[in-house]
Amino acid sequence: MRFLVLIVISVWANLSFAAGECGGPLGLLQGPGTVQSRSISFNGASRSYSYFTPRAVPDNSPLIVLLHPYGSTGTLFSNYVDIPQIGHEKCAIVIAPSGRSLAWNAGNVNTGSNADDVNFIMAAIADYKSRNLNKVDSDRQYLMGMSNGGSMAYRMACERSASFAGMVIVAGALPRDVEGRIKTEPGFDPAYACDNAADPSKPSHPIPLFVIHGKEDACLNFNGGPLAAPNADVLIPSVNKVATEWAGFNGCPVTEIAAGTLTLTLQTSRPSLGELSCREISGCSNGSNVKVCNIERGGHRWPGASALTSFVTCGGDGGLASKSDFFATREAFEYLLTNNFRLSQLLN
Repeated sequence: MRFLVLIVISVWANLSFAAGECGGPLGLLQGPGTVQSRSISFNGASRSYSYFTPRAVPDNSPLIVLLHPYGSTGTLFSNYVDIPQIGHEKCAIVIAPSGRSLAWNAGNVNTGSNADDVNFIMAAIADYKSRNLNKVDSDRQYLMGMSNGGSMAYRMACERSASFAGMVIVAGALPRDVEGRIKTEPGFDPAYACDNAADPSKPSHPIPLFVIHGKEDACLNFNGGPLAAPNADVLIPSVNKVATEWAGFNGCPVTEIAAGTLTLTLQTSRPSLGELSCREISGCSNGSNVKVCNIERGGHRWPGASALTSFVTCGGDGGLASKSDFFATREAFEYLLTNNFRLSQLLN
């Protein structure tokens, strides 16, 4: 009888608590792990970042820096977009710093923060690496952000381009100029200088870009124009204008995203949202392709994330695409990791 009990316990333990390999199936009662939080001292103040390290993650794994929207934190947003599940599936480490006063200093947009967020984000990355030696492949570091966090990701890609090999922007705007102009337009006055000594208005090397944006986003208008109150005096360029500029940075054969290949078109499962479509420009320098996906009547949301927990700073959300239609987290990870963008290749 005792022998039988031991067998049952052994089988149960193997089913329930077996350590799942990174990217592989988990034990019966074992989840992918949880988002952890850590505080560090930066510029004489306590700042925090959250992180997700997949179970049994090997050395030299990719790192994604996730930047939350206005009004959120690294931990809240990581769970909102299901980082533990997708991070485990794709075997990627995620760092999610928290902005001061729930906001990022993304440049020319007054979000209530004047913090040195560029250097804080780099400090958070350095702190994680110092505590997890050899876990991060510095050749595969990426940016991903939404809304104010998307604008911050653009700034990081400009001022610290030598550290990142690609980025994904969801419902975010490029704060290039208070008049919404881009580099090729007369009177262009950039919000901040990039790390490119030869041309401070663009990154020092091509950076792959994937943009996901609803066409009825009432916070950051797909077609550009004034930001939502209280920043309505700031104009932003349209999503397609930014994609055009970035395709130029990346040496793409065409710069109009409309001339790119149509890679996905489908009617969402909620008819009120209309069609979801994606276009991609390939053949860019060192594989630095540019991709834009939009939901015809989508709003200021992270497609596929829970409707019960939302981060909306203005009216007119336009609804969500379902996770089965298009889950922005999985699409973002696949874009960055399946393409296997590497900094060493982009710098050549």
